[in-house]
Order: sequence, then C-alpha cells, then structure tokens
Amino acid sequence: MNRYSHPSRRDLLKALPLVGVPYFPWALGGTRSPYFLFHIHCGSWDSWASGLLQPETPGTWPTGIFQPGKDIQNPNPLLNKHTAVGSFVFHNYSMPLAPISNDLCLAMGNSQSVGHDEAFIYQTTGQRIFGPQGQPQMTSLVAQKMQGGPVVLNVNDSRQTNCFTKLTPDVQTISALNITDLKNGFKEDPRIQNKNFSQNILSLYKKSASSTLFQQMTKAISNLEDGLQSEPMWTDVQNSLLKSDIKKIIDQCEDSKGIDDYATDALLDSFQMAAFLAQEGSFPGFFLEMPNHDFHGGGSAVDTARLAAATWAHVQLFWQFIKKRNLQDRVLVVCTQEFARSPFKSENRTVVLGMNSGEQIPIQCPGSDHHPVFGMLALGGQVPKGGRIGGIAGTYVPTGSKDLKGQANSNFEAYTTQRVMGSLFLRCFPQLFPNPGELRKYWSRFQDEEVIPFVVA
Repeated sequence: MNRYSHPSRRDLLKALPLVGVPYFPWALGGTRSPYFLFHIHCGSWDSWASGLLQPETPGTWPTGIFQPGKDIQNPNPLLNKHTAVGSFVFHNYSMPLAPISNDLCLAMGNSQSVGHDEAFIYQTTGQRIFGPQGQPQMTSLVAQKMQGGPVVLNVNDSRQTNCFTKLTPDVQTISALNITDLKNGFKEDPRIQNKNFSQNILSLYKKSASSTLFQQMTKAISNLEDGLQSEPMWTDVQNSLLKSDIKKIIDQCEDSKGIDDYATDALLDSFQMAAFLAQEGSFPGFFLEMPNHDFHGGGSAVDTARLAAATWAHVQLFWQFIKKRNLQDRVLVVCTQEFARSPFKSENRTVVLGMNSGEQIPIQCPGSDHHPVFGMLALGGQVPKGGRIGGIAGTYVPTGSKDLKGQANSNFEAYTTQRVMGSLFLRCFPQLFPNPGELRKYWSRFQDEEVIPFVVA
C-alpha cells in the first residue's frame, strides 16, 4: 500500500458491481456528506496583525517586515506581546486560537500575485487561469467530487461568485447571509420557491428531472428543511455559539472594547449557519468572505488586529462545537487571504487603542501596499498537529521548509496555495482524494511532485 492509498475506499468499491455508481453513502441516498469544507477568505488582511503570519520565536519579528532591512517592533504594543504555544507564537489578538492550537496548522507561502482579482483566484482555485481552462474553487471542488450538491456562499461582491461554478456542473451555489435566508426559501415547495437560488436553478429543475444535480439538490433541500424544523438541532447550535461566550473570549484580550465592535451579529450569524450546515450534513461546503481591509493609508495594526481577534473567537467556539459532536475528522476549516502587506509607507493614520485598564493610547499606524506573501490557517482533526508549513526569511521573502516547525529555509522553494491545499486535501479528505491523480481530475495542474511529504505522511 502506498502512502496515498485508502483501504476503506477500495473495500467499498469492491462491493459496488456497477461501474460509475457513486461510492459515497451521501450520493447513494445517505443523509450526511462525508466531508464539509468551511472556507473563510480574509481579503488582503495585514497578516502579522491577524496572526496568519507569525515570527519563529517570541519577541523577534523577521527583519524587514515593517521597514526594509530594519529589525523593529510593530507600532501596536499588543502585537509585540507574544506567547509560545507549541510551535506557534501568538500575540494578544491571536490568542483566541491558542485553546484549539493542537488541531491547527499554519502555512506561509508565495501569493504569486499582488493584484486583488488575480490573487483571489490563486488563493481560492490554486491557479490564476479563469474560465473553462481554469480550476474550480475549493468548496466547489469538494462538492463536485462528492457527486455534486449545493454550496452556500456568504459574499457581498459579485467577483467572488464567478469562481464557484467553473468546471463544476453538478454544483449549485446558494447565497445566504444567515439561517433566516435559508429558512425563508422553504415556506412552500422548496424546489421552486427558494428566492436565494441562482436564476438558472428553475430551468435546471425543469430540464433535468433525473440529473445528479436535481437529485442532490432535492435531497439536500429536503434534509435541510427537516433540520430547520427540528427545534433541538437549531437550538443546539444557538446555545453552543452564544454572543456571551464570544465576549468571554474577547475579554481576555487587552483591547477587548475595540474588538467588541467587530464581533457583530452578522458575524455570529455566519458561524452559526456554518455550524448548523456542518452538523446537518447535506451541504458539502460553506464560503465566508470577510471584509477586505486593504489599508494603504494605515490603520491595519489596530483595526485588522481587532477584526482578526473577533474572527478567531468565533472560530474557537465553532471548533469546540465540532469536536463535542465528534465531527472533527469530516470538517476542515481553511482561512486564506489574497496576499500580505508590504513594509510600512510614509502615510499613516492615528488609531486610539483603548486598553482594558482604561488607558487610551494613540497609535500611529503606517500604511502598506500589497506584498507577494500569504498566510493560511487550516483547522481539522487530521491536519498536521500544531504544524507550521513554510517560513519567512529575514528579507521578508517566503521560503519552503523540510519540517513542520515553520523555519525559513532558503534552500527550499516557497509553497503555493495549490501545493498546501492539495497536500491537505490528500491528508484530510482521503475518501475523496486517495492519491494525487484523483485530485488532478479537478485541479488538472496539480502534480505528484507538488505533494508536501511531511504534510501528507
């Protein structure tokens, strides 16, 4: 057996005499998809402020990340307060991730572009090519591999939706900002009354009564409708992801009052919907688009740090919900971004840091431009435990590595999103992608040599 083989898939295939019959219980009429991908996209966040990029050791930032060639500290003093947890180095705003760090893996790499749209495509599809010759977005890729089905989008910009239907004819995207959006579609016949479906869903239903898409969508909608009507299931989600619990996590940060402003009801709605869909099991994917925070004129050292802390508090509660229900081996959370930020510019903006002690500290936050580096977070029961993939050299250049300690090694080429996510798919979703060849059917440019051995092994 090679390192990519998965005996349960082989055994199941032997039991299916008909060629072409889907081998997943979900596609055969089961009620739960085998995997669920929760993809959170973080725009062009300041990666050091958010914690998607971390120093190798506490108190020491890589040379040149704030000013070219200079070893200095971040203007926000709370970003310079570091706590080592295993191989991770959390600052005050990323500490909400510390309690779940054993199921966490961080990656650093080359964004391959510093243009918003092109970098978005790179970080969500693995390649820059858009259109029929491109590759499907991650959640659509997973859904298509599972014989089709619906993917829920929480986006506010039309550019995001175009990547979700390319090369995935058996996947239907549904826009919903909260669970109410989904509920409102099921008042009568869900197959024709749901106003949240794309306009072409009606013609698909009418023309393809026996199609895979029709069958999967009908089953998923029916299951979801039953779940929404099942008071215990939705109540369980609401009682497990409480605003009061989010506040308890945030209150442990020294800038909690500023962070509170970013812990909005809309953000909680999104995470509650993701938790419900992951537990209910009819939808194989959920994509959440976060505010972009493209702060060329300054402010990210405080504002992006606050948004990130609020987000990580929700991620912590979401993951605790998943683990308590023993779903950690079928749920994968991925946080990506387009690119990181450049060293500081001369422009700056003053932001007042309100400490929990009551002290008001004005911070001069310099602006920054786009930089060809990315940070990525993966959370799952099968990710490399407490691992860090790739590194950032003292010249603020991404490098590869030969282990999971995140140490910059200029002898190794920097990783790309395609390499990192392809390797994680092989490791975390083995029923779908038992070997690189299965992944290559959808990500056609993924090569065997791109597999990161210490990630998949």
